[in-house]
Amino acid sequence: MNIHIALVGPEPVIITGIRKYSAVDKIYLLYSKTSKVKVGTIKRKLQDFEIKDVVSNEIKSFSFHSTFNTIIEIGKKESTNKNCQFFVNITGGTKIMSAAATLAAYVINAQAYYIMTGSDLAEDSSIIEKIVELPKTNIFYLNPLDSTQIEILRLVDRRGGRVSNEIIRKEIETSAQALSYNIQRLQKKKLINLSIDERDSRKKDVSMTDAGKLAILLSNLKI
Repeated sequence: MNIHIALVGPEPVIITGIRKYSAVDKIYLLYSKTSKVKVGTIKRKLQDFEIKDVVSNEIKSFSFHSTFNTIIEIGKKESTNKNCQFFVNITGGTKIMSAAATLAAYVINAQAYYIMTGSDLAEDSSIIEKIVELPKTNIFYLNPLDSTQIEILRLVDRRGGRVSNEIIRKEIETSAQALSYNIQRLQKKKLINLSIDERDSRKKDVSMTDAGKLAILLSNLKI
């Protein structure tokens, strides 16, 4: 199931996103008081794409938390469907709304994208040329890390972002089997990388990814 979350701005911007990512099953329109007047027109346009499940939510233009929390709650609600994929159009709204939507997209593991308009584009630009996709992280807020996984990430971070699994085994009180399992889970979530220790091929180095660093920050986030 493909779910789009779009900040309401210029109508063509939302439609361009729908054309790029086909098979849209549901779309959430996040609008402010000033952009509310556009919602009706956008909903009518979406009917041309046979998107019947359209939900509109009002948010505050200059409240970071209003946009961020709304998207997080949508993610929690819709993630009951394990095959759900999220897309977040960050183009419309205020800069604060866009910033909040970008971070929220990372948290719910969504594909965030921005649609270029104006003088930066040639008149005959294709849809692909208009869309800038942001890097997609795997923070898995909706599938939270357990205490051991967070402890491993924090240990690696304290050691400068890279440490041997031997040191982790000595400093974290858990069984070798449980530690191996949790390291594999973190690697699968792309929060760490594993590599062979250059000095001892029997050992492995655990290094932090950018997504892992962000996961540490979010582990203390109160939503």
